[in-house]
Amino acid sequence: MLLAFLAVLLVNLLLVANIVTCLLVLTCVVITMVDVAGLMYFWDVDVNFLTATFIILSIGLAVDYSAHIGLAFMKNTGTREERIQKCLVELGSAVFNGGFSNCLALLPLAFSTSYAFKTFFKTFILASLLGLYHGLLFLPVTLSILGPSPYQSALKAKKEEAKGRHEAWSLPVREEATKVKTKNVKNDV
Repeated sequence: MLLAFLAVLLVNLLLVANIVTCLLVLTCVVITMVDVAGLMYFWDVDVNFLTATFIILSIGLAVDYSAHIGLAFMKNTGTREERIQKCLVELGSAVFNGGFSNCLALLPLAFSTSYAFKTFFKTFILASLLGLYHGLLFLPVTLSILGPSPYQSALKAKKEEAKGRHEAWSLPVREEATKVKTKNVKNDV
């Protein structure tokens, strides 16, 4: 399981490229897996080879929700609160819909009589729901408090966009437009 968490950290470092955001995403994944393992006890699921395999597989599911939010946070500019609001407006519904559709896909397994399918359902439904919670509630609050500054490329793009907007409003003045045309008026005296 530690190797899976290490893989999550390394892939996030490669793709997100910010150590603070990657550590916060990893924290969400670890907390999700601890919650899954703890709630499985109350759901009468024994710890065996099958449940351990399902928990390790569900790490990949849990990282999805947090990683998208973390990456979007890094791409937005503004204060931490503004960036997390933009992030949730842009991606919040998509992440929620992904988790919700995953729960719907797992729902038929709840009615299975097979131990393996029931265990799969219990593990993955917990990972989906808790991953959504940590990705859409816990991580945004944490990023709004501890979040790093945005990517330099995002700041540069914002400056260029602002410069482009300024230039668009100050149109070049053509010389012909500035000349005042006067009519020859004959004075009849």
